[in-house]
Amino acid sequence: MALHIDGVNLQLTEAMKVYAEEKVRHLEKFGQTLLDVHMEVHVDRHHHHGDVFTIGIQVKIPKSTLNTSESAETFHMAVDAVIHELEHQFEKLKGRREGRLRRISKSRRLMKVFQPWKWRGREDNLE
Repeated sequence: MALHIDGVNLQLTEAMKVYAEEKVRHLEKFGQTLLDVHMEVHVDRHHHHGDVFTIGIQVKIPKSTLNTSESAETFHMAVDAVIHELEHQFEKLKGRREGRLRRISKSRRLMKVFQPWKWRGREDNLE
């Protein structure tokens, strides 16, 4: 897994990078191979309430790419929010794939039972 963390209007400290990397590594528990992870940290200093951290993340996995962005008052809260959203997306993706596999296996079972290709041209004698 390649992890790229970029800071915009912010100098990222080593502790910030380590925290973000630990949280991203936590996503591997979903059984997906994380090919590439790109994270951008933006700081907006023009709000009345102080700094606002916005984190955008793009995760490339086989056959799909997940994107999300979250904002919070602190860096740690923003990272936690974006990781939570990615966990939700992984669960949704897992459900879609399992549902598709369930539908495919059900249709295969039905094809074995009914065998509609043997019905063509067959004349039923109902007497």
